[in-house]
Amino acid sequence: MFYDFSIVIPADTLESAPVEQTLKLTAGVIQKVSILFPPGPHGMVKLRLRDNGHQFLPTNPDGYFATDDEVLDIDEFYELTTEPYSLKAIAYSPGTTYNHTLSVRIGVLRPEDVEKASGLMSALRKFLKLVGIGG
Repeated sequence: MFYDFSIVIPADTLESAPVEQTLKLTAGVIQKVSILFPPGPHGMVKLRLRDNGHQFLPTNPDGYFATDDEVLDIDEFYELTTEPYSLKAIAYSPGTTYNHTLSVRIGVLRPEDVEKASGLMSALRKFLKLVGIGG
């Protein structure tokens, strides 16, 4: 499953009063996150993603993403195991003159797909060991 969210950050949104948007997902494993920064914000629009009050991305607790005319593609393996199966996007844009819209795209593997992939990998390892390739 792949989700796409648009987050509008009004001009001159302060860090003390950021835009907060809930990104509703489903149970599973987040395997891909893409954040699309349009041309124009010149690194002045800042975004972080949180899960149940804890920093998810970027990984460092005080970090945020800020760039211009760039897509950040992040490979992940992050389990969503507790309801409400959502992330919170927090964004601000101090000193900007215009509104900016970021796109956050999230790929989630359903639990049953993770189990299937895990079973296939286990079978492949056993096969490789059987034919003398794996250790």
